[in-house]
Amino acid sequence: MRIRRFALVFCLLAVVASAAAARAEPQWLTLPPTPSLPKPAQNGYAPVNGIRIWYATFGRGKPVLLLHGGLANSNYWGNQVPALAKGYRVVVMDSRGHGRGVALLGGPAMMDAVLRRADYVVIAMPVTPESKGAIGRRELALMKPTAFLVNVARAEIVDEVSCFDALAYRAIAGAALDDWYRYPSVSRPTPPVARPFHKLPNVPMTPHVSGWTDDMLDAGARLIAENIRRVGQGKPLLIW
Repeated sequence: MRIRRFALVFCLLAVVASAAAARAEPQWLTLPPTPSLPKPAQNGYAPVNGIRIWYATFGRGKPVLLLHGGLANSNYWGNQVPALAKGYRVVVMDSRGHGRGVALLGGPAMMDAVLRRADYVVIAMPVTPESKGAIGRRELALMKPTAFLVNVARAEIVDEVSCFDALAYRAIAGAALDDWYRYPSVSRPTPPVARPFHKLPNVPMTPHVSGWTDDMLDAGARLIAENIRRVGQGKPLLIW
């Protein structure tokens, strides 16, 4: 009787472990914890082609430069630097727009500060009840007269009339627009906007194709095939 109970408990534990493993996210979809760099011998910012690049040095000897990959920063060399610094002068740097190379980082509460400072304002967020009309007359007035607006998301995020007026009266230098306020829904032509954006010399326009690249179709087909395989195996789906 005890052996049967033990076997039953063992089987239940095995089932629970298997279910947990099936729900676990594949290792290649997650990053390990970010290590920390040791105390540097020297660190600061160096001007490179008009850009301030953060760097730090460790140890002495012949110089070795370590460059991190995308979506990372120099901290990811934290496990290698101590060993290399025993015989080399190790130099690490944060690429532009990564880690300490980001001039300003924040959420929606910092939008006014970003609009005042930015030379290019790129909109790449989904349209939601909160983001619809987020860029209106007030926000456009905060931008520098030399700044450009780039919208590759959804037109409704930017108020149409306010955007046209800002461009027509040169409150901002220009805008690149790839998405529109109206799309064809019937057989007859549908004007994409109510204002004549096409007559403005400072507005290059494209027909909602900025997401199309040479590799986009292949990547999409591979993602669909992989998700079909995952559905058959009961695994979580990948999101583009």
